[in-house]
Amino acid sequence: MMIQTKFVWQIDPVDALTKLSAGIRNKALRISLNAAAAPVKAAVIAAAPKDLGTLAQATKIKVKNYRKGNTWVAVVGAGTKFKRLKKHKGKVQKRFDKRTGKKVSVYSRPALYQHFVDQGRKGQRGKHYLRTAFTQSQRQFEAVARRKLGEVITSLMRAK
Repeated sequence: MMIQTKFVWQIDPVDALTKLSAGIRNKALRISLNAAAAPVKAAVIAAAPKDLGTLAQATKIKVKNYRKGNTWVAVVGAGTKFKRLKKHKGKVQKRFDKRTGKKVSVYSRPALYQHFVDQGRKGQRGKHYLRTAFTQSQRQFEAVARRKLGEVITSLMRAK
């Protein structure tokens, strides 16, 4: 599931970005989106189910640009590289690997099941914590993005 927001600038700082080189413009947008996504990440961590705590621990921010820098996206969710050993009564869980013929450790990867927890599935109701966290922090995201982009642009133009 993708949660989208679109906001329009009152005073368009993006016009100031067009005067900068592509590398500096991309740096400014990346810094401002990372800073703006921090309150969203904090809200997601606070709203995440506390069963094992791995969904909250795995929450990361990833900033990407598409279409040669025209579309920027800040994704907040469970990171794909995060994994924890599954334990049962203090012991690490093992399973038999048919290919190697050895017992291997079992890992929990929250990125693989986050959408089930959030949206639910056939026998389980969803928690809907991502949408709730996003709506709570949407205004904060926009305000921080505006403020930080203005700060970064002025500092980069001074350094140029």
